[in-house]
Amino acid sequence: MGWETMKHEVKKISLLFYATAVVTIIVHVIAHCSFGIMGGRLTLRVRERMFAAILRNEICWFDDVNNTSAMLSS
Repeated sequence: MGWETMKHEVKKISLLFYATAVVTIIVHVIAHCSFGIMGGRLTLRVRERMFAAILRNEICWFDDVNNTSAMLSS
């Protein structure tokens, strides 16, 4: 194996490692953004359903000390 052939192989392998790193970074960024969007939507859905469930209660339910507006918002 000659010096030029070895330089060519090393350059090819280093470019493959570089391409793999770039693809990995792109995939991780996409995954991070996707999980952030999914988490935000899930939190919004849970909060909306909890608020809707609170509003469906009768007025006397809010008279309980554990169900005051301060306790429910915390």
